[in-house]
Amino acid sequence: MEQQCGSVIRGMMTTRKSVSSPTHSNQKRTMFVSLKNGLSDLVAALVHRLTDQGVTLKGGCAVDALRVRSHQLGRWMYDVILTDASALSVDSLVLATPAYVSAELVRPLTPTAGRLLEIIPYASTATIAMAYPRAAVSGAAEGFGFVVPRAEGRDLIAATWTSLKWPHRAPPDQLLVRCYVGGVGREAILQLDDQALVARVRAELASMCGVTAAPWFVEVNRWMRAMPQYTLGHLERLNQIEAALSRYGGLILTGAGYRGVGIPDCIRDGAVAAERVMRYLSGERS
Repeated sequence: MEQQCGSVIRGMMTTRKSVSSPTHSNQKRTMFVSLKNGLSDLVAALVHRLTDQGVTLKGGCAVDALRVRSHQLGRWMYDVILTDASALSVDSLVLATPAYVSAELVRPLTPTAGRLLEIIPYASTATIAMAYPRAAVSGAAEGFGFVVPRAEGRDLIAATWTSLKWPHRAPPDQLLVRCYVGGVGREAILQLDDQALVARVRAELASMCGVTAAPWFVEVNRWMRAMPQYTLGHLERLNQIEAALSRYGGLILTGAGYRGVGIPDCIRDGAVAAERVMRYLSGERS
């Protein structure tokens, strides 16, 4: 967008003009794209596809440890020890866990990789979704939302008028808003309980947007250590991690902690991981 239009702002304006131009359909268009029923549809579709292909999924059970034993010259067998005392033995293993979880699993194999993985920082956030009668917030909600500059020193870091962004997310006479708190350097607020967190966010909306009505629906979701941070030297650390794990063919890391936090980034990295597994199992070198 920036390369085509000269700047992100110009690109957004161009996009708005294109989606607002008359079409054969009267359906309202938006530049924002998501799955109709939320991103859980992506997980549900993946589970459905895997089970249809005969894949066995073992949920509700954590991994306690990882053991490696020699399978044949230059090949390894990976034993995944589960908390229910069972074990899975596999020829190749993909760790799609957060970097700090993978750190504990690979540390017995290579302390270097374990140390480098555990220093990838993760931030914690929370989202507070609230629904209001639209008439009660008339004139307060404009656009699709807003981001609060850090210099403002506020508890609220951003808000999305979800049902303006995606009209199907709420009935026409209702307004759904999602508020964001926490993040790097602002995680102290997450020590509050849900009731206090909602009160703090409502006070922010009242101060910034004039929304004083009480929401009839509230949902708080906390995402602890869920957002990886790519600090200076991240790519070099990834190269060092790969080098430390290179002895263990078929053991592959993937996920948001490495080469992109967005959904497309994770899908791309997961596809690369799958290709590496196939090459390894077919006897090729990664």
